[in-house]
Amino acid sequence: MSKYIAESVLKQVVEKLKSSTVKGSPFFAYMILRRHAVLQGSPDELPITGKLLSPAAQEAGLVDNSSSDYGYFSPIEGKYRKKRWGETNGPSDAINGWPSRDGGRDLVEKLQGRNVMTIRLLPFDAEAAAKLFDLKQSGRPDCTDFAVWWYREKDVSHLLDDVGELKADRLQQAFISDLALNRDEVAALFSSPSAYPNDASIPIADVQANPRNFLPLPNPRRSKQPDYVLKTYDTGSCQQLIDAVRESGYIFSDEQVATFLTAVRTKPFLILAGVSGTGKTHLPITIAKTTGSAYHVASVAPSWIDSSQLVGYRDIEGTFHPGPLLLFAKEAQENPDIEHFFILDEMNLARVEYYLSEILSCMETMEVNPSTGRLESLPISPDSDATYRDVVIPSNLCFIGSVNMDESTHTISKKVLDRAFILEFSDVDLTAQNQPARTLTLIQPWTAADWGADRIPLFGTCGLGTDDFQAVAGLLQDINTIFRAGGFNFGFRLRNEVCAFVANAGGLEQHFSGPNTFSSPLDLAIKSKILSRLEGHTLLLADILKDLRGLLTSDSGGDTLSDAATKLQRSLNKISDMSSMFERTGYASYWA
Repeated sequence: MSKYIAESVLKQVVEKLKSSTVKGSPFFAYMILRRHAVLQGSPDELPITGKLLSPAAQEAGLVDNSSSDYGYFSPIEGKYRKKRWGETNGPSDAINGWPSRDGGRDLVEKLQGRNVMTIRLLPFDAEAAAKLFDLKQSGRPDCTDFAVWWYREKDVSHLLDDVGELKADRLQQAFISDLALNRDEVAALFSSPSAYPNDASIPIADVQANPRNFLPLPNPRRSKQPDYVLKTYDTGSCQQLIDAVRESGYIFSDEQVATFLTAVRTKPFLILAGVSGTGKTHLPITIAKTTGSAYHVASVAPSWIDSSQLVGYRDIEGTFHPGPLLLFAKEAQENPDIEHFFILDEMNLARVEYYLSEILSCMETMEVNPSTGRLESLPISPDSDATYRDVVIPSNLCFIGSVNMDESTHTISKKVLDRAFILEFSDVDLTAQNQPARTLTLIQPWTAADWGADRIPLFGTCGLGTDDFQAVAGLLQDINTIFRAGGFNFGFRLRNEVCAFVANAGGLEQHFSGPNTFSSPLDLAIKSKILSRLEGHTLLLADILKDLRGLLTSDSGGDTLSDAATKLQRSLNKISDMSSMFERTGYASYWA
């Protein structure tokens, strides 16, 4: 009589497996490869095709939930995958880049010169596996749990002992045999010791478990229409945006929202800096949702050393694989009336000037395309496939990076700082109370034009009147003279962007003041674009800070923007903080 593992056990195992901390997709694909090798007789040249891989993939855990909408469930990842994993080359796609990744090159060798992709499984290397699968001492899946899952649909009657019980050690050994794992491999890949005693009995049943009874319900497919409460607001109103953002439940000041809006309208590259847990990533996401804009979040990894993770790469066979940025830029290019935010979460976990250098250079090429009348860059990846060869950075694509300045991150180079606006999230009022989160409000959708797709050109007076331009430029010239002594001086780009920021803030000035501090758009621009360049441990820096304080506290008089030099409180506070730091430590930095 046939016997099967009971539904109650499978339900528990699903919850336990998805709580593991290994890199789910690579780990999962490796299990498939090991079983595939056994089914193929462990040849030196292992063919990788969807048809050949499908039996091993099905055994590994891609369970058909009888739904074309949700496909298969991956237990180690705790989520549903598309059916293509079991029907085409999903696993082959997963291991395609392994030979070029840290750890992967020591586990798999990709063979060349074949019509069908073939690989060779190299002798197991525990250290390489730990790198590729992120195998930490804790958080690895239990081998018996995986064995329970492996046999979820199989008749286990041949594994029962003399009294008709299914013991954990016998089930585990059957699984190990199915994948041809040795003792060292089991110890490296799975938690040790097992949570199951060898003589523990696994509950069994007379009927096969129904996946619908032990798998979690799939999340419904996302609607193409935002699920927000629609309110009627006048398009482009900063106050209405502030009110809508406040309903999100996060604590963002009026100044933060106004600065974000003005910075995006000025130049589409922002850096949100500050301590962890202050909402740096949530602010652009919330604003994007509120205004009906598109967004994509890319989590930066310390291993990023070039643009391939963002733009894409060609594999050893010459096939081009587009990256998330290239795909998102293509979407923005095809939908010019919708603003698109590409968010680099924790962007300085890797060196920004390494992986973003090509993109920054591309930004500098932006000009009006005569055929479309829109501002756009040169192609991002002219050497890619024809589908992506003409993809540019359009004017409705804005880059936003969140940074934490601590021991785990890299400093931001002047090359990057020169091209970005910085919003600080350091002054936190811990007495402020969150409003209860409500259904996020979608104000009347903002168009790309509302966000500044037709941005003021950064030449001439940059949108300011002649007198105001001369006043701001004169103040910046005085600052630059002070900076020159320490090699911190700057060029026309920074001048133009400060002036454009002030121009774009027209009508929003009231939102730049806090409850106890008056700030002006000029104040925020100088603090963001100018003071962020200061860092060092020479006595010259102390003199520069002293001279800056003297300049910004002088009463210049007049009835133009020149008199704003007496109202640069945010900048003066930052200078004071840096001066105090230098007195204590002999070192000062905007980022400290």
